[in-house]
Amino acid sequence: MTEILYVILGMLTGGIIVYIYLNKKVSDTVDILTDSLVKNRLLKEEIGKSDKSKKNWKSSKKKYYGNKKRKSNS
Repeated sequence: MTEILYVILGMLTGGIIVYIYLNKKVSDTVDILTDSLVKNRLLKEEIGKSDKSKKNWKSSKKKYYGNKKRKSNS
């Protein structure tokens, strides 16, 4: 009879320990995923705010005058 009680007590204790361990692991994983999602969202907002994406490419192009124009300037 005592063996049955030991088995039941061991199963209950083991089940509680496994539940606590897995609950901690899942909560840590959720925290890591939440942190990465928040970080990615903040980075996306900062990239969207930057002025580099609104650069006017027409005025920033270098002009090439060819060999004749270049020789006469020097």
